[in-house]
Amino acid sequence: VLLGSPVVIDSVVVHNRDLLHSLCPNGGNCSRRLKGFKMEILFVAADGNESVVHTYDDSSPTDPGLVISLDIPAGIVGNKVRISIPGRTEYLSLREVQVFSSVGCFNPNGDANNRICQAPNLKVAYYFGWVGLLPVDGLLSLVPYQTDLDFDGNSIRMDTTTGEVFTSGRNDHVAARFVGYTVFDHAGSYSICIDSDGHGNLYIDGALIAYSSYIIDRRVCAI
Repeated sequence: VLLGSPVVIDSVVVHNRDLLHSLCPNGGNCSRRLKGFKMEILFVAADGNESVVHTYDDSSPTDPGLVISLDIPAGIVGNKVRISIPGRTEYLSLREVQVFSSVGCFNPNGDANNRICQAPNLKVAYYFGWVGLLPVDGLLSLVPYQTDLDFDGNSIRMDTTTGEVFTSGRNDHVAARFVGYTVFDHAGSYSICIDSDGHGNLYIDGALIAYSSYIIDRRVCAI
């Protein structure tokens, strides 16, 4: 299962398929094929390198069941989930795999300077032909050509500067306005930052707190 972006994973639910087998209790259906399965959570870096960050090994003596709920230890960050049946050459047939994540902040690969905060229910609007400075009120005075009210992903992050800009359908001359929220781990003072290779404004509760007006890669922050 490939996830759209790295997330803090809370739980994984595996839905097994019914399997008619002579060894099933009372001759009925059971999910014996998943006996001894392995579930791995991986972090796939931008260069394609994979690292396993959490592993679950099934210890069921016979049948792990049709719905297998796995609670994940706190703080596990990944963007891929892999299920296998080690040591056996058989078809692995699953009905569904669900991956659940909650709001939170994390540092990919332990990098203290690269912290991502997840923001559920993100909404985004896209605007044509962005070539000048942002209007005083940001993009509110303009009419978007497209909106995405169920943005596929819960962090605003684009690892490359080429290709389609998020879900805009364009790879250049486009502006995006995201609306969402996040929750901080603990009470205290935080630096809120934006990274941009162009113009960008960051608002909290309608107040402008950080802006970038340079057409170069640049991080600006406000405390």
